[in-house]
Amino acid sequence: MLTKLIQSSRMRLPVCFLAAASLLISSCASPTGGIAGVGSSGVIGPLNYDGQERQIIDQARVGGALLGAAAGYFIAKESGGNRLGGAALGGLVGGLAGDAVGKGQANQAKQARLSNDSLRNAIASARKNNDRLEAYNRKVAARIAELRRKPAAERASLAKAELKDVDSSLKSTQSYTSSRSAAKSKMPPTQASQYASETRRGEREQARLASYRSELAKMSVASN
Repeated sequence: MLTKLIQSSRMRLPVCFLAAASLLISSCASPTGGIAGVGSSGVIGPLNYDGQERQIIDQARVGGALLGAAAGYFIAKESGGNRLGGAALGGLVGGLAGDAVGKGQANQAKQARLSNDSLRNAIASARKNNDRLEAYNRKVAARIAELRRKPAAERASLAKAELKDVDSSLKSTQSYTSSRSAAKSKMPPTQASQYASETRRGEREQARLASYRSELAKMSVASN
């Protein structure tokens, strides 16, 4: 039936109109006007949508089909064609266009969701490492307090041993802090501001460890 409608001279114009409308709507499915599934930052991975994102697609399909059917019916009526056939064809084209629009919107929602998940994971990881560093700093501070009560020769020897461990920890901490700063610089401003509190906390703990390192270094040469 659709083949006959397309071949009909009266329906050629409506079909072309609906097809052009479909392409136009599809081009608006993503910010770049590209293929559905590709956002402003490029391909965002396999199209594994959550429930809300699938609902976006379903609603767009239904809405597109309804609008397409109405448009097809009206065009067929105005051109003297088969109204039911026009509605069917319009519904098909509208549904396809709605699918493209829905996937474009769902991809944007998915991209935001994955970005937020990534931010939460980054903050949790930074907080966990900062907690460890803070605990380590307390341990070093307690150790320094013990060393102060030792005789000078013993204190220097023990400080040298302690210094090696602190140097290793400080090197790892500096590398980690640099990687966090680099990650923060690539984040959108709103996300970077949320990440900044843990970044600053890590920097403070790093500075604290560096000060303990300086104190241990002085202790290690006190007997010379």
